[in-house]
Amino acid sequence: MKKTIKTSEIINMYGFLNGAKFTTLKSESKIKFWKIMRALKPTVESYNDAMKSATESMKPEGDFDAKLEKFNEYQRLTREGKSPYSVMSLGEFNAFTQVLEDFNKLVFDATKDIREKDVEVEFEPMNDEDIIGLVSENGWNVAQGMYVADSIGE
Repeated sequence: MKKTIKTSEIINMYGFLNGAKFTTLKSESKIKFWKIMRALKPTVESYNDAMKSATESMKPEGDFDAKLEKFNEYQRLTREGKSPYSVMSLGEFNAFTQVLEDFNKLVFDATKDIREKDVEVEFEPMNDEDIIGLVSENGWNVAQGMYVADSIGE
């Protein structure tokens, strides 16, 4: 079956399904599931490469990486209930928060066309019995099961 899917949806599908357990499926269903994942993977890898390239090429000049490390350390210390002020001041934290938001928006906007691109993917869909097996083995709720059925089912 050929299916046209937006890159963003492939990324979501792959991310959700990548950690799925499928040991209780029949051998032919295991192979089918593995082939579906193989069909999705090139789009995921291409997207990840594009995101890495955009992130690296649009990174603000200066000591962005060092400030990002301090920013992350500040957040970690705050979560642990410790004083983060030895890492950076509140003013520095707030200023870098804005730099980081602007940077993330720039990368997000620059890669919008990639996320929205339609990709034709060919795979043999899984039948209802296999979908139910995946849902059961992974402890997914009804909404997650319906998502899987809509994504890779018949």
